[in-house]
Amino acid sequence: MGSEDKNARDDEKPVHSVYLDAFYVDKYLATNAQYKKFIDENPMWSKDGFSKGIISIFYLTDWSGNTYPDRKADHPVISVPWCAAMAYAQWAGKRLLTEAEWEKATRGNLVCGTYPWGNSIDPNKANYGKNVRNTTPVGNYPANGYGLYDMVGNVNEWCFDGYDADFYTHAPRKNPFLDEKRTLIIGNVTYNNCRVLRGGSWVSPVQHVRVSSRQWSKASMGTPFTGFRCAKSVTF
Repeated sequence: MGSEDKNARDDEKPVHSVYLDAFYVDKYLATNAQYKKFIDENPMWSKDGFSKGIISIFYLTDWSGNTYPDRKADHPVISVPWCAAMAYAQWAGKRLLTEAEWEKATRGNLVCGTYPWGNSIDPNKANYGKNVRNTTPVGNYPANGYGLYDMVGNVNEWCFDGYDADFYTHAPRKNPFLDEKRTLIIGNVTYNNCRVLRGGSWVSPVQHVRVSSRQWSKASMGTPFTGFRCAKSVTF
C-alpha cells in the first residue's frame, strides 16, 4: 500500500506490505436502480423520509422524490453519505470495503502501478477530470486485472475505515482497519466523524485517481461525486 512518488501526499507514506484475508468485491458500483430497491424496502432511507439533521442536505440531490433521474438506472448512485452506504450494504448482506481491501482490489495484480492499468494516465480507461462532465453507466470503461469496473474515476468510493493521516505509520500488517473505536449505529448522529474516500470521481484531477491517493469526508456528507460498492468476507 501507499506511494513514494513525487505526487504522493504525506498520508500515502510510507509504502508498506499488508496481508488481507480473502474477500469478495462487487464488480460494479452500486447503481441508482439498486438503491431504489433498497429505499422502497426501507422507507426511512428515502429522500424525504430521513431527518436532514442527521443525514446530509445533499442526500440524493439529483433524484426527484424517490425516483432517480431519467435514463440513469445504471449510473452509480451519488450524493449518498457513508451512513446510508453502510445501511445499503447491510441490507444487501454485505459491507463496505476496508481501505486496504479497496487498494488491493483496485491494483488488480499490478503491484506497483500508479493507476489500475499502469503508470500513464489514460482518459479512455476512466471517467475523471470533467472529461465527460457527468457520471457514466457502470462498466462503461475497461475492467482492471481482477475484472472490476470503475475502481478509479466516475465516483469517489466510501470505505469502511475512519480517516487518520498518520495511519500508515502505525497500521497493523494484517487486515489493517481504522474504526476510531466509535460505536457504529446506523442512522446515529455520531456519524459526523471522518471516513475514507478512494478512487476519485468524474470531476477529480489526475492526482486523485491514482491508486494510492487518499481522500476523506464527514460520514454524514454525500456529494454529487460520492458513491460506493460493496464487499463480503470469505468464510472457509
